[in-house]
Amino acid sequence: MKAGLRAVLSLTMLAGLVTANPARAEDAPPTCEVPSYLLASENSLPKVAEAVKTAQKLDILVVGSRSSTINTPDGTAYPGRLEAMLREKLSGVKINVNVELQIKKTAEEVAAGLSKLVEGKKPTLVIWQTGTVDATRSIDPDDFRAAVDDGVAALKAPEPT
Repeated sequence: MKAGLRAVLSLTMLAGLVTANPARAEDAPPTCEVPSYLLASENSLPKVAEAVKTAQKLDILVVGSRSSTINTPDGTAYPGRLEAMLREKLSGVKINVNVELQIKKTAEEVAAGLSKLVEGKKPTLVIWQTGTVDATRSIDPDDFRAAVDDGVAALKAPEPT
């Protein structure tokens, strides 16, 4: 498996784990302690590193379900917290996090439209939160895996000239 695909799958699984818990946001503790093994990876994100280093700009597109908008007690959903944390860690870098909701769609349904979603935005990084709808609809894991692979391939495909 290629490093880029592993990175995307790692982010996808992490997003699924983060959002799979049906707990309400108001029940969440004020901070989210994340195990250290989820914060490190052997995968690199060379396009992200290059954008931060040379352009001093990082555009992130979060493609997610309704849970991408669930607010915490301080009134922010995770994409907003992600943006704030990155701004803090990468001072001097212009951070922009956009959210494209794909409510009640399976990975296969989202994968079919990923190219169009990123076409106009041209993000440096796409975080694809997927799997919850597939799980609730009892989608076969192999079909889910194939849909994620198709979506990743669509995101990695060169832009038409």
